[in-house]
Amino acid sequence: MMKLSSMSMVASLSVVILFGGVATSATAASKKTISKQAIEKAIEHQEKGNKLDDEGDLNGAIAEYNQSLHFNPDDPNTLFNLGVVYMKANNSPEAVKVFEKLSKLLPEDSEVCNLMGVALSGAGKKMEAIKSWEKSLSLQPDQEKVKEMISELKKTCAEEEKK
Repeated sequence: MMKLSSMSMVASLSVVILFGGVATSATAASKKTISKQAIEKAIEHQEKGNKLDDEGDLNGAIAEYNQSLHFNPDDPNTLFNLGVVYMKANNSPEAVKVFEKLSKLLPEDSEVCNLMGVALSGAGKKMEAIKSWEKSLSLQPDQEKVKEMISELKKTCAEEEKK
């Protein structure tokens, strides 16, 4: 199960909470066969990462999530959590890399598109963020907050072009 820490997050990350923070891992079937031991180790590191995240140790959480991915590189839960922690740590470029991988595993998941949009916006890639959120809307049109974010970011881009 994916989780979001209740600790305070960077302003842009509050968007993640509005989306609910749930990716549909059922659609991400791994193409590799992973041993039971590897899966157990991956879960162990993921749980340690979750605990460290809850305690505010973002660097420790990142290390544990990366260890988990060593054992199960395509686990959507771990990728989700790692991307969110990178955003909490104000490391949007790394979050983008994680969400790019997650979007390949879950290409039709609107939540992944939303997270990618937040990460891209944080990385200064505003037009790409808009495209990601537009894709999310194409998958799930009833997201009013996403529509608002697109509108606000388009206004910001237009104002920047005038300068």
